[in-house]
Amino acid sequence: MLSLSPTQKSIGRHLLFWAAVILLYYFIEVTRGKPELFGYILVRQLPCDMLATYFTYYVIVEKFLLKKRYWAAGIFFLLSAVVITILAWTVFYYTIIPVVYPNSVPESWLHGPGMIQVGIGLYYIAFPFAALKLYRIWQRNKEDQQEMEKQHLKSELALLRAQINPHFLFNTLNNIDTLVFEDQARASESIVKLSGIMRYMLFDANAEQVPLEKEIECLQNFIDLHRLRLKQADFIDFEVEGDPRGHLVPAMLFLPFVENTFKHGSMQGPSPGIIVNIQIHSDRYLLRVVNRLRTRQVPYEVPSGVGLQNVRRRLELIYGQDYDLSVNQTEDQYTVQLMIPQRAQRSGEIPTPEKPLLELVKN
Repeated sequence: MLSLSPTQKSIGRHLLFWAAVILLYYFIEVTRGKPELFGYILVRQLPCDMLATYFTYYVIVEKFLLKKRYWAAGIFFLLSAVVITILAWTVFYYTIIPVVYPNSVPESWLHGPGMIQVGIGLYYIAFPFAALKLYRIWQRNKEDQQEMEKQHLKSELALLRAQINPHFLFNTLNNIDTLVFEDQARASESIVKLSGIMRYMLFDANAEQVPLEKEIECLQNFIDLHRLRLKQADFIDFEVEGDPRGHLVPAMLFLPFVENTFKHGSMQGPSPGIIVNIQIHSDRYLLRVVNRLRTRQVPYEVPSGVGLQNVRRRLELIYGQDYDLSVNQTEDQYTVQLMIPQRAQRSGEIPTPEKPLLELVKN
């Protein structure tokens, strides 16, 4: 396919415009029944049309009107219109009228109606040209604005993702620090699990969407990391319903919900105390997380809520209104259920969220 430079494309548009003007002039002469005079008139009239057109746009519009110098634009337009009209009328009076209309030559060059008619004819061409150029500027500015909004949304998504990741990392390092002095074998196993999570965060989670298999593997590692500290192996019930192969989800989207269960969930009581369920349907994904609430907060626990607030914002950016997040809390249980469509929108096409953010921070 032939690739044209911006200059070549601009020249092409100008040539098409003037080709349309020439065809218009030819149609007018054919309508008048004098097609043989088309070339004679065109050679004398077209230069004046081009002068009026280019001066109006490239001087008056670009130098004054677009810079909001309206008074200067008006004054220069009136002056240029008078000068160019006089020039065009002179050409018309001395070269075109005697040949085309020999019986209608005005007695004097100073013929007001004739000058006005010629002047109007000049700006029949100049005004549409300026309008087309202004439309292109408006369209280009609109595209630039949309591109800026896309880049802003991409940057915001990247920032939100970066805010979630360290939040999880700090909590996990605290857990490993506890295991180092209690059981070195378990600490070593925890480090292996953490390395798998970090590999996912550093290399895979940079993409807008990742394979659902890797997201689930990250969750499994995360849960196994916490399971090492529990006396009851079946205290955490993690189940995936459906085949994750061939599916994509936004990176690091499910992890903050699971992480939240370990911040606020009680590790006491019968099994299962924490339930994490992922359902893979033909058109959507469903995440359900249930945990018991602690009767009192751990004194040295890292303050929570920031991660989940960011997830809510991220859901708004990625899916707009096309998702459902419900949060239910009773006296002793906390349940989160998230439903997202199977195909996430690309960040460059994200609609502006309209509904307010729901409060996800636990007191």
